[in-house]
Amino acid sequence: MNSEIDDEIGEVIREAVREQERRAAPAERVRAALPSRAASYARRRRTARGLTAVTAVTAAVAVAVAVPAVLREPDRGGGVADPSTATSTTRPDSAAPDLGSVALRFAPAWLPEGMVERTRVGPLSDALAAKSGVTRIWSRAPLDPGTGFLAGDGNIGLYATAARPDEGAAHLPPVTLGEDGRPARTGSGPEEVDINGRPGREYGGNMLVWQPDERTTLALVAPGVGLSDEDLLRIARSVRPDPAVLRAPLRLNWLPEGMVAQDLTVAGNSATEWEAGVMAEQKTDPGAGAQRFVAAHVGTQTRSGVPRDGERLEIAGRPAYLSRTEGGLEARPGNRTEWVLVVDLGQGRRLTVQGGTGQQAGRTPPPTREDMIRVAENIEVAEPDLTWFGR
Repeated sequence: MNSEIDDEIGEVIREAVREQERRAAPAERVRAALPSRAASYARRRRTARGLTAVTAVTAAVAVAVAVPAVLREPDRGGGVADPSTATSTTRPDSAAPDLGSVALRFAPAWLPEGMVERTRVGPLSDALAAKSGVTRIWSRAPLDPGTGFLAGDGNIGLYATAARPDEGAAHLPPVTLGEDGRPARTGSGPEEVDINGRPGREYGGNMLVWQPDERTTLALVAPGVGLSDEDLLRIARSVRPDPAVLRAPLRLNWLPEGMVAQDLTVAGNSATEWEAGVMAEQKTDPGAGAQRFVAAHVGTQTRSGVPRDGERLEIAGRPAYLSRTEGGLEARPGNRTEWVLVVDLGQGRRLTVQGGTGQQAGRTPPPTREDMIRVAENIEVAEPDLTWFGR
């Protein structure tokens, strides 16, 4: 067995579980359910070679009204913002720009009764798609708006990532779930199963991994749902290619030098209760932790922990405020938020931009006050598709 291939597939499995944990519950609930080493484990693994994790920050516009959009040509350079040069307008729905999209690739045709889709996450470029996957999450319980629409217990997640051309399902490593619910190598392998004529492996009764084709590895993760082995297999065997796409409802047209938009998340309960957004990071290499980040999200709710006041500003003609934080309000595990800028978009919607340092900050400084203002001034917002919520 090829140990390098084992490591790659093993990381796919671990990343699927980590993503499920990130979306599963607020920090206090995660800490209550998992051993104390969970947080440090996630941070250590994110600094190692492997897949770029998918994150959740948020955005989407839910009412059929004109959408405020900042209109400036993309400015690729870094540097200090000049707020006086910003322009703004109101763009009608019929002229909503194409701000990019994520191919969702696969979906189950059968799920247990009451399970509805509430979260979609995906990479924002082909280059990133080769290292990070598309995540879709279903749950019975509504998502919690105060925590950025993280789900409660009992989620079903489908994680699709690119497979190495030479790996094949026969090389899936012997991995089982440990007492803490995390995949851990043991001397005995998982149960081998057949998924529509393709070999797969079942791990601990709540996860299946298989390759529906030579280019794709799928992980079906269902912690805390209480599924029987038969139902878990039934879900996996119902998974089919899905032509649907997730349209980006916002775009960051300017970022500090070295930062790249990583992934898009849309999550919520309905067209009046949602959040979506984009995470941008500066990294030394795609598999490493971030040195610094900017996270922009727009939605109908204000997250718990977001400052309610600060330096009064006007961003693209809208009232806003900027606050310096004490490092809380993580945008990803291990990140330290230094700035939060909130813009009132009207119609019950808010744009929130966080900026700070990442797990691999070293001597890299966080974004500046001027950076935060310039990022916000150059964000475009468009009408999203929220019709899939609750299906």
